[in-house]
Amino acid sequence: MRSLLLLAILCLACSQNDDQLEADSASAANAIKGKFVRIKTVAESTEKARADSLARIDKQRGDSDYAVAFAAIRKLPPDSFDALPASVRSTLRARGCMIPQPYENVRSNAVKGAFTRNGAIEWAVICALPTSVQALIISSESGGVVDSLRVAIDYTLAAYPRAAFAHRTTDDHGNSIPQPIDHDAIDVGILEKASVANYRAGGVWYRIITSD
Repeated sequence: MRSLLLLAILCLACSQNDDQLEADSASAANAIKGKFVRIKTVAESTEKARADSLARIDKQRGDSDYAVAFAAIRKLPPDSFDALPASVRSTLRARGCMIPQPYENVRSNAVKGAFTRNGAIEWAVICALPTSVQALIISSESGGVVDSLRVAIDYTLAAYPRAAFAHRTTDDHGNSIPQPIDHDAIDVGILEKASVANYRAGGVWYRIITSD
């Protein structure tokens, strides 16, 4: 009887030791897991801070480059363009727009066409501000801005007639162009480089290289 009692006590002690060992192992595993989570969090935070810092540096560099280009390029106020309707000039003035002129003795970057739908009477005008530049598509009738395009300050605009690309079914990225092609595109020329026709349909811009 005494032997059986001693054996029972030993088994109980072993069971308690196993439970304690299992608890200790679980605690250690949780501690290691928590440490890895903290290390991962710190690493992600460090990488985000690095990415944010690089983005700020890139933006500052881009802002600086743009400021130099803005100061160097010749610009004309909207009222210098007699062909622009009063409604369009009023919109440009209200926005503080200046129209950049990459070439000497040439008035450019204000073109008329049907750029967003068939039958529309619109103007595409490059609007340069001290901090940004874009091409605005403005309704000739209302003076309202219908859409805009990203451009650089030394780009030039031209109306690209629909007949010149009416045979196209896809753009240069393989995107299907809604048919029929029934209005004009805006040809954006990059000085001394390529030019690209930008065709708008269904609120989406499709791009076709017209020269390189």
